Amino acid sequence: MIISPERIAQIERRHADLAAQMGNPSLAADKFVQLSKDYAELTPVVEAAAALRVLRDEAEGLRSIPANDEMYEIAQEELAAIAEALPAAERAMA
Repeated sequence: MIISPERIAQIERRHADLAAQMGNPSLAADKFVQLSKDYAELTPVVEAAAALRVLRDEAEGLRSIPANDEMYEIAQEELAAIAEALPAAERAMA
């Protein structure tokens, strides 16, 4: 299952929105409790999204190394490791 960058951004916006709403001093106690629960449930997903973004960004950087560069072989090895790690990182968001 591939998680799109747009979906990740949407999740991160929701998380930030929940945090902003919880900061409202006039918020009713029951609403605050519900927002806190939603925020707590979403936090591990946002953390997984950050890890996924790091892997994807790292892969993008490694792909930009030209074949004639002395670091190319190392980059290919690192890309293979990232390719193995990506599915687990995406599953962590589910």
